[in-house]
Amino acid sequence: MIGDAVVAYCKHKCTELKGGDEIIKELARIHGYYEGRFIDELADVAREYVDAERERVSPATLRNKLSYLRAACNYAKKFHGMGDVPDISLPVVRNERKEYISRKEMIKIARKCRDRHARALIRLAFYSGMRLGEMMSLGKTSKILADGFHLVDTKNGEDRFAPMHPKIKIVCRFLPIPYSKIWMQRLIRRAMDSAGFNSLHLHDLRHSTASNLVNAGADLYTVGVVLGHKDMRSTKRYSHLAKNTLNQAILKIK
Repeated sequence: MIGDAVVAYCKHKCTELKGGDEIIKELARIHGYYEGRFIDELADVAREYVDAERERVSPATLRNKLSYLRAACNYAKKFHGMGDVPDISLPVVRNERKEYISRKEMIKIARKCRDRHARALIRLAFYSGMRLGEMMSLGKTSKILADGFHLVDTKNGEDRFAPMHPKIKIVCRFLPIPYSKIWMQRLIRRAMDSAGFNSLHLHDLRHSTASNLVNAGADLYTVGVVLGHKDMRSTKRYSHLAKNTLNQAILKIK
């Protein structure tokens, strides 16, 4: 049964994974779709889940949950001798980013934020491309260096170096952040709304870093390293911005 596979995966594998607790929660949320179903029915379960939730849930969320379910079944087959796992169709995610903010717009948002720590995060995110969790770890588990940041145990499970832009040296005096992630997100959300950026999210500042790097002539490999992408497929979402860089590169052929 798919349920048996999920139990085995959560009990023996998720405890070893970074973010394993969240995976367990996500699998529990879709329990009603696979309850009482056999592993060879996985494709039908996936199809029924997508059909039922596509109007309410984003393609990325649908894809993630089905990926966890497929991983559970594959794990159960490999390590616990359960049945063969059929192929399933995952929703296509169109994640090319097309809207970014400029430095001027970032400053406009920061000025709407009264809390100095939240303002520091806004500038850090824009000039470094760091994730919120990485910024919140600075001065705690991660180190602040003279020329950058040594980030410990990032989303990819590895340490990495993030370079420091001269314009954010001054905000380092407000690190470490003494408040919770949720409170910082709330303050920044208010500032974005007040500045007229209702559809913008904090994570979009990270995408803005990538956009400005590409538009300044940085190649996609460099952008991927700055953002800490383990898989270059994550960086390809910015390829539509690199047209000018590619044109300049081809002209180097004599």
